[in-house]
Amino acid sequence: MKMVSVCTGLTLLLCLLHISSASQVAFVAQPMIIDPILTSTLTLRCSITSPPMSTRQLHVEWPTNPPLSTQVSQVLSVGIFAFDHNINRNQLVASVRTSEHASIEQTYAGLVRVEGSTNTSQTPGEMAYLQVQWDNPLEEQAVSYTCEASMLTLTGQTTSMSNVLEVTSSDPTISDLVKFISQHKQQISDQEKKIALLQEENQHLRQAIISIQSNASHYALDGGAIQQQITVLQQNFSSQTQELRAKVEEMKGQNIESGIAVCHTHYVSFKRRYLVKPTVLTTFVRLGFTTSPNKDTADTFVFQVNTENVDVTGFNVTCINSGYSSIADFVWLAIDN
Repeated sequence: MKMVSVCTGLTLLLCLLHISSASQVAFVAQPMIIDPILTSTLTLRCSITSPPMSTRQLHVEWPTNPPLSTQVSQVLSVGIFAFDHNINRNQLVASVRTSEHASIEQTYAGLVRVEGSTNTSQTPGEMAYLQVQWDNPLEEQAVSYTCEASMLTLTGQTTSMSNVLEVTSSDPTISDLVKFISQHKQQISDQEKKIALLQEENQHLRQAIISIQSNASHYALDGGAIQQQITVLQQNFSSQTQELRAKVEEMKGQNIESGIAVCHTHYVSFKRRYLVKPTVLTTFVRLGFTTSPNKDTADTFVFQVNTENVDVTGFNVTCINSGYSSIADFVWLAIDN
């Protein structure tokens, strides 16, 4: 026996499939709309819960009369699927089964984080759950997702249910891009300040070590105590140095470039080579035109800008600007993935 429920919405979605008065299956997406670059995390959570729940329950059409008892005694498995447009079918992202840890499908290894259990949860009222998270989700994560749960009833029968929800995306505006660049610059500034403080602390530790080593013979202290002080200072110095190097490497790995150009088809080269293919965004910032002097002819204006063949060194721009005496400028933004 299998039941399916489909849900969509513009805000936080809670999709519930009712299984009698005993248990419910919930599917949650946060957020429902992805803003590329600006959205930091996409979280999907599917859970088997026990009543009462103060949320709205969806009506489910049973193919036959409802069974006499659908109380759940054990959750057998929970899986989350993503619709892959390339193969035109659902593809398993992650799953959890009885007496096993939650696992990620090989295709999504290194792309998502997962947690879950079929018999326990720290959330009150949950019998079992599966949660998947993407960091910095992009437009390709804006697809249809399916939660499938398999359970064993008190009568020894197995039952399964599927809930479907849609995650959509929105195009970033100029103000979004300006906000992101401003935040990125602030992060770099904060990193630089912290590095400066670490460098200053390192210098103080160096001076302290040199002072102790050069004046040890004049201290009326036990040789072991002096050596212990030197060891502690050297450990602190080593720790500070490792943190400083990590921060420097982190800043080296960050790469963001932008530019503005008059609308025409050409190739854009990055000033600094990216480690992996970046995400490139484009949008028009200035559009202008003059109507045709021939009043018997309708004016038609077409403005379009596309990026192609993006790699670690640059990309091709195809910009269309057609119409009588029209002008157009566009900006581009390339960001590390």
